[in-house]
Amino acid sequence: MIHFSRYKSILHESGESNMAEFTHNDLRSAREARKIQRWRLANELGVSEDTVRRWEIGETQPTPDDVGNIERILDAPGLWHRWMLSNYESYRERYTDVPDAGHLAASVIRMKYEVEDLIPYFKKLERDAIDGHVDNDDLKREFPKESHEAIAAIQQLLDIMKSE
Repeated sequence: MIHFSRYKSILHESGESNMAEFTHNDLRSAREARKIQRWRLANELGVSEDTVRRWEIGETQPTPDDVGNIERILDAPGLWHRWMLSNYESYRERYTDVPDAGHLAASVIRMKYEVEDLIPYFKKLERDAIDGHVDNDDLKREFPKESHEAIAAIQQLLDIMKSE
């Protein structure tokens, strides 16, 4: 998890406001934006489709762990944090000045962590590719995914830097 406490003074000085309310409708919107069917998300989460439906209509609430898994499955950085800010007072008390994903400081930190996430994959790739090809199926699947996340974080930072 990314901690932004050292950036609180930067945000306070810049007048950056808290993130908007994040509701059950946003869970549905995030899923639909990635064109993932409800049953498929439920399957990947290990819950019933009806459970996901009840979360999306606000009948029940997912646990923070469920939202964290949804964020990972949907590749929706910041979803868990926005959910926590909107739904848990104890979290809001501790993280009132966390920047949104469009803020320069947040983008720098996101890029750093996404690139750091690649390091273990580089080490595995180096060991596996010694014979001239990659045999590890998990590595073939996960390394491109992690690489794309890092590239997206770098691109987001570059875009923010260009606009300033």
